[in-house]
Amino acid sequence: MLGEHAVVYGEPALAVPFPQLRTRVQITPQPGSKALVVESRELGRRFVFGDLASVPADLTARAIRTALEQTMLVLRRPLPEAEFLITSDIPLASGLGSGAATAVALVRAMAAWYDTELPPEAVSQAAYAAEVVHHGTPSGIDNTVIAYERAIYYERGQPIKLLDGLPAPCMIIASSGIASQTHTAVAAVRECLASQPQEIGRTLNAIGRVASSGLAAWHKGDWHTLASAMVTNQLLLQELGVSHPRLEALIKAAIGAGAWGAKLSGGGMGGCIIALAPPEAIIDIERALLKASATAVWHSGVPA
Repeated sequence: MLGEHAVVYGEPALAVPFPQLRTRVQITPQPGSKALVVESRELGRRFVFGDLASVPADLTARAIRTALEQTMLVLRRPLPEAEFLITSDIPLASGLGSGAATAVALVRAMAAWYDTELPPEAVSQAAYAAEVVHHGTPSGIDNTVIAYERAIYYERGQPIKLLDGLPAPCMIIASSGIASQTHTAVAAVRECLASQPQEIGRTLNAIGRVASSGLAAWHKGDWHTLASAMVTNQLLLQELGVSHPRLEALIKAAIGAGAWGAKLSGGGMGGCIIALAPPEAIIDIERALLKASATAVWHSGVPA
C-alpha cells in the first residue's frame, strides 16, 4: 500500500493482504513415482523434481525448487511422492505478489502433506528464499504479508508490526493489462540511485516518511489521510520513473469517480493500481476503471 522500492533500501512500508485473490495447491498422492510433480494451470507448465540437489536453469523451476528445498530443511522430511496442482486468482506479473503467494502456498502444502502447520515466520522465510531467485534483491514484504495474512508495518531488520483492531478500508484493485516485472523495476531504481545518489536518496527517504504517516493514519482509522499518503507516494514513484501512462490513467479515473486516493501497486512499470474509497462509490469507480481500459477490477472491504 505504501513504501514500494524504498523498502528495499531500509525504509518502512505498509502492506495489507487482499483475501479476495488467493493461490491454492491441491495435493494428489503419486506412490512409487520417486518424484514430486508441480503443475501450474496459469503458467501452463509442469515441473518434475526427483532430486533437489540439481539446480534447474529455468528461473521459475529454480524458485519452486528453492521453496521446496527450504521447506524440507525445516520439516526434516524427504520429498513426497505426490502431485501439487497450483491454481491462482492472482494475475501474473501484476504487482500483487503472485510469485510470493505461489511460494507460500507450496510451503504450506508441503507442511500439510506431513500433517504439520508451520508458523508464519517459517513459511515467510522459506518463501523469501524463492523470492530471491525470482527478484534478486526483494524487500521481503510480499512473502511476509501473505504468510501472516494480516496488515503489517515492515522495516527490514526490525521486528514486524502486525496491525490489528480495525476493519480494513474499502480497497479497489484494477489491472492495467501490462506485465510488471519486479526485478526490472528494482534494477532500474538501483541504477538511478547509483548515478544520482543524492536526488534519488531524497526521494526514497520521502517515501519512507509517507509510509510512517500512513501507519499513524491506520492506527486512527483515518482512511482519508491514508489515501492522501497514497497520492503523495504515487508522485514520488513517478519521480523514480516506475509509473506508466496506463497506470496514471487508471489512477485518474478512480479518483475522478470518487476514490479518496490511488497509486500503483508493487514494482510498477505496469501491473495494477490500488485505491481507497467509500463503500457507496465502489460501483461508480469500477465502471470508470473499466471505461478507462482496466482489464480486470476487484474490490474488498465492502459491508454486506
